[in-house]
Amino acid sequence: VTLGSSVYVSAITTSQLFELRAGADGLLNATVAAFTFNSAANGGLHNIALSTCHPGMLWISTQYDNRIHLVDPSSGFRPTYSMGVPRLLHNGVDGWHERLSEPHSVREDPKTCKVWVALKGATRNNPPGDDEAYYTELYDAMIALNESLPHNHTDGHAVWEIQPAEYHRPDPPAFGGKLHAALPTPVMSAIDGGGNVWTAQDQS
Repeated sequence: VTLGSSVYVSAITTSQLFELRAGADGLLNATVAAFTFNSAANGGLHNIALSTCHPGMLWISTQYDNRIHLVDPSSGFRPTYSMGVPRLLHNGVDGWHERLSEPHSVREDPKTCKVWVALKGATRNNPPGDDEAYYTELYDAMIALNESLPHNHTDGHAVWEIQPAEYHRPDPPAFGGKLHAALPTPVMSAIDGGGNVWTAQDQS
């Protein structure tokens, strides 16, 4: 992603964001700075996208800890928004049981300022962490309210639509937004001039 004279490149395996500079000749100079998000092992920095609604800022996804962030490169990558993605999807048959994970891309609609997040699904076996504990607690609470829910869960896939200012984590399953079920596996999205969201599903 290019912002002014800076070029930003992500490395998912180390969860690092590299800032490079383009010279007058268009060639890239040496790395200006490198930033590690969350941790090299568990961050999984993947997406970088420019924000139109927040000029000069970037949307990023940390895939392995299931979060998206709006960060300001001019302020040490200070986050304006930092949101955990939904972890449960209604499958239309027997309850909120399909498990969502790993935000692969984030795209902002320049007209509405909503963001659309492709939830690709698990790509590796993660050790249990805080987010896993939250997921289990959330699911157990739903089972307590509805004992007919299945006690096992399968991986699901979805695109999450959210107006960042309306994000509300205590409001499951979509945290103030909407979940749109997808086929395996939604990886990248694009928004056309009419506001339609196109999403590639690379295993369908």
